[in-house]
Amino acid sequence: MALNVNISNGGRRAIAKIHQSSDEERGLLVFTKNRDEVDLQNKPFINETYGLDLAQDGSATISSTENVHNGIDTTYWTAAAISGTWTFDSTAQAHAGTRSIDATATVNNDTAQIDKGSTLDLSSYDELTGWIYITGWPTTGSLKDVEIEFLDSGASLIGSTVNLSSYIDTTSFNVWQKFVIPLTDMGVASSTIQYINIRTRDVGGGAAPDYYLDDIDIIGITGSTGLDYIIEPDAGSRYYLQTIKVFLADAYTATSSGQHAVAYDQLLGVSALTNGILVATVRQEEFDVTYTVSDVGDMIAFPQSRNFISGSDGTNTWVSVELSFSTPLVLSSKNRDSFLIRVRDDLSGLLKFTAIAEGYTVINEPESY
Repeated sequence: MALNVNISNGGRRAIAKIHQSSDEERGLLVFTKNRDEVDLQNKPFINETYGLDLAQDGSATISSTENVHNGIDTTYWTAAAISGTWTFDSTAQAHAGTRSIDATATVNNDTAQIDKGSTLDLSSYDELTGWIYITGWPTTGSLKDVEIEFLDSGASLIGSTVNLSSYIDTTSFNVWQKFVIPLTDMGVASSTIQYINIRTRDVGGGAAPDYYLDDIDIIGITGSTGLDYIIEPDAGSRYYLQTIKVFLADAYTATSSGQHAVAYDQLLGVSALTNGILVATVRQEEFDVTYTVSDVGDMIAFPQSRNFISGSDGTNTWVSVELSFSTPLVLSSKNRDSFLIRVRDDLSGLLKFTAIAEGYTVINEPESY
């Protein structure tokens, strides 16, 4: 026996009707409406000293250097393999001199330890620096990285382990690129250490990262350790980041007055940067996803880049680009999340450099998220 069943409103008992389309398909007509009320918010990236002006000198002058390892072109600290196959005087690649550390044969959890032979007080130092040459870095698997950590004289971990991928471009192969890791990021400022561990990580499908390391130093600096420009959610809320608008201008003569008349391998009038501008998502105060920008080409190549525009009046040139996220990037105040742009070179020659985020918060969103 067939039952006559209708979908109706519980109040006025209005009956839902079946709609037939032009190609004879039948179904209910429904509509959607965003359940949440939102408050649109534009957030400029702000530095505590310079406000929203990113055209600043974020470079530094080296005041002291503790040489750690350079492929044994010079004898500094002593390196040994705790596990895996490492070559500490390889002649296959070199940033300077003729040798470097070869880690291309290492696999997951293979670890090299570099020993000073005595303790080092880090109170006079600010950064761990070095150079990496990548020949392979698969995107498969769940974890592909190089971990670096400091240990005390008893070989116990001091501070926290950092992932080198947070400070380099892991898609840039067969070129030497510099990494700069503030000791504050590692939680070892003013600590006393003796060892540095370097560990290859490879979890999941695909090969392990293949790389060489050279000219590893611990340095003290005068001036900036990098200028951080940050957006973060308001207290007790989440910020749904949708778009970042970046604008730069410089006294730079383009090849013509039309659009896209700028060189891809420099940043307007600033040549390709030594350290690069670090762009990072920070989760629970630790770097999560990072990208390094050294020139206009890097800005355009960013996977989320949209609407690149440039123009010139024959004397000054400007560029504008948007980073748009197909799904909003959620920053939680509860988890101390933020989004960061770190200036690590001298950009004071630019006429203007700003970055402003567009996003929203949900009105009356529960704090127990």
